[in-house]
Amino acid sequence: MGARIAGLVADLLLRTCNATSVERQSFIDGSRYMIRFGDNNNMEVHLVDKGGGLFAEFWVSTHATPIMIIEYLYPNMEPSSVCREICALIEIISGSLMMQRPRTQGVQMNQPK
Repeated sequence: MGARIAGLVADLLLRTCNATSVERQSFIDGSRYMIRFGDNNNMEVHLVDKGGGLFAEFWVSTHATPIMIIEYLYPNMEPSSVCREICALIEIISGSLMMQRPRTQGVQMNQPK
């Protein structure tokens, strides 16, 4: 059941949240869907179904670990509401990263002459 829900959420993200690609990895007790988004932040959401729940891991290229992990429990989970929540979080995270970018790019080092 979990892989099916993870797959539905991945499909919804591709259709409704500007995702550019999805990759699936299977392992003994679950699977992982890696959904990539085509913005300048190289954001990915990994949907991991394992045990009795679904985990959404939020990754950005500047961090070696997920910046956030959310656990959804199957009895209470609706794929469409999970998708809406993930899309909203991606928008918030992307906006935050875009706001940080001008500050770091605007700093210039004085070059010795």
